[in-house]
Amino acid sequence: MNNLSYNLNNIEIVNYYDNDENRFLKLINKSDKNKNIEIFYYYSSVFFPYYKLEKKLGVGEWFIPDTYYLNSCGFIIVYIDNVLIGKITLLKNKKLKKISEKIICVGLNKTGTTSLTRSLDSVGLSTWGDKEVTKSINFSKHSFTNNSIGISIDLIEKVNVDFYQDIPFSCPGISEKIINIFPQSKYILTKRESVDKWISSVKRFWRPFFKNDKFNPNAISFGSHFIHDRGEVPELSYLLNLFETWNLDLYDGNIDDKLAQVYINHNQSVKNTLITNNCDWIEIDVSKKGEFRKLTEWLKIDNKQNEDFVWVNKTEK
Repeated sequence: MNNLSYNLNNIEIVNYYDNDENRFLKLINKSDKNKNIEIFYYYSSVFFPYYKLEKKLGVGEWFIPDTYYLNSCGFIIVYIDNVLIGKITLLKNKKLKKISEKIICVGLNKTGTTSLTRSLDSVGLSTWGDKEVTKSINFSKHSFTNNSIGISIDLIEKVNVDFYQDIPFSCPGISEKIINIFPQSKYILTKRESVDKWISSVKRFWRPFFKNDKFNPNAISFGSHFIHDRGEVPELSYLLNLFETWNLDLYDGNIDDKLAQVYINHNQSVKNTLITNNCDWIEIDVSKKGEFRKLTEWLKIDNKQNEDFVWVNKTEK
């Protein structure tokens, strides 16, 4: 077992791996007072933390944080009682997957990306996607503004999973940059049965933004909630940044015409980039019978039970 130990203001922080290369932190309060601890998790080249942990640690108590975020973390910054104590560079993961083994979905949101993730979960692949985006508020705010792909690069290089989907990989303009940087990875382009199906799904799922057949960027305010078909959902601050990458203002016509151009142009641009880079890629429609079997055969994954995709986040009329 490898480990590094730091003593910061009477808080001992031990960074270690077990024999299976799982990364852990252990925080031990060795002082005679309770301590308020804040830990900010960072990738190696990102200015904003993608996760923040707050913990009140009693005298003599110890605590082991959730290992999920640690496994994709380059360093942490520690505050104790609101005072900056220091930066800790974590031990490197020696078993990072090769870039050529990574699978990246570059289909737009609302093309079955969540269904794709859940189905790949079911055959044993480790995945990164929508639940990580919504949990990591700082990632949500800062990950892909102005078509920046710094965090996308870190996600692919540092996060030790098999499959990636959702923001930022689903964003027009960013998808192509990722393909150009990592042409050796495998790519999945998810699509809907038709452009009209995608437009209807977008307008129903994000109804406040597309009320009265117009795009309403001010439909929600920071800290508020909004309603969609499945009930009340906390505001997701990354949505406006997502819609910015769609560049709706560049297209003529009504909102349906604009959304149609987003869908058509993204798919064509991604296909052209994949072909230009001679990538290993596949196009998938999660609503089709036998499509999951086709995908697992392409990935050379054993799948004797599931012909079809699990359908998640289906928006009703």
